Amino acid sequence: MTEEFFIYRQQNYFRLANADGKEWLMPWWNTATGLELYQPSSWKGKMMKRLLPLLSWMPFLLRFLHIDVVNIDIPLEVRREIEQVFGVKDFLFSVFMGTPCVHQKVTIQVYTKEGDILGYCKVTDTPEVWTNFQKEYRLLNALRAKGINEIPAGLSCQEIKKGEYLFIQSTVKTRHSQYPHEWCGIHEQFMRELYDKTCREMVYEQTDFYRQIKLLEERLDWLVSMKPTIEEAIKYVNALFQGKEIGVSAYHADFTPWNMFVENGRLFVFDWEYALMTCPPGLDRYHFFVQTEIFEKCHGTEEIWQSFLQTSLDKQSFLEYLLLNMSIYIGRESKETLNLQYRKFELWTILIDKILKST
Repeated sequence: MTEEFFIYRQQNYFRLANADGKEWLMPWWNTATGLELYQPSSWKGKMMKRLLPLLSWMPFLLRFLHIDVVNIDIPLEVRREIEQVFGVKDFLFSVFMGTPCVHQKVTIQVYTKEGDILGYCKVTDTPEVWTNFQKEYRLLNALRAKGINEIPAGLSCQEIKKGEYLFIQSTVKTRHSQYPHEWCGIHEQFMRELYDKTCREMVYEQTDFYRQIKLLEERLDWLVSMKPTIEEAIKYVNALFQGKEIGVSAYHADFTPWNMFVENGRLFVFDWEYALMTCPPGLDRYHFFVQTEIFEKCHGTEEIWQSFLQTSLDKQSFLEYLLLNMSIYIGRESKETLNLQYRKFELWTILIDKILKST
């Protein structure tokens, strides 16, 4: 979905973009609240977030920083559904245009003029992404039914007009929410609760984890130079689990600092689009580790490996995570678009090779 989704009219918005092709639209007024949608990992992005509310009065700096000003509004069908779900007639919004990939989608933060954040909307015109919306909607409400309350509630999930789909979810985020970027006790507490309320024993071949491993195995020809190493890792994991009952629990699949926040001392986690219900427990810890190493510390493969060796993390679980992460990525890409993610697969494969050689 592109900016053609928006109606252009007299309402000023900043347009921010980064080197990865990601783009945000932030309102001129009450920019500070709108920026709660913008969770940069780089120091430049963090500085921009602090300074942007001041820049509307300095147009020469906007030009210097390559920030455009555009005039937009959201379509009437979206506006009406937001008004009905949240019971408001007048609201503000900020927009993230999505991560460039085959599953790109628009995310809208909805908030009042007083700065109270009401919730988030995801919009797409892609049937595959619409399927993901429906899956996330059902999963969020299933997890909440199990007593996991530190996640959004699915509020609406529907086709708003032919070929355009909308998913709305709640939030408790405020302008005063905090964003911990180092693993600590609140992360451990959330992971324990997620495990306690979703854990069960299952035969390996009936788990989501097994199905993901099979998917990766089926598409190994897409990863020609990496195939032997990944194949060896799959054989190693299958030998451990085949025909056995194993402990499994829910897996978020994108457990990173930019998909969570702390409010009143509690960790809230959102963006469950790729979550799975029956995977080996604790693998989200490894995703948090790898993603912060790559995007926040800018570490390469060898640095990530050395950092891993300094932790108390387990090599077998790390291997399981890397295979599962690969399968999720390869499952949402086509063979033609996989080249955009190829460097990530190379990094993960080198880490897999190091694990195999050290076990």
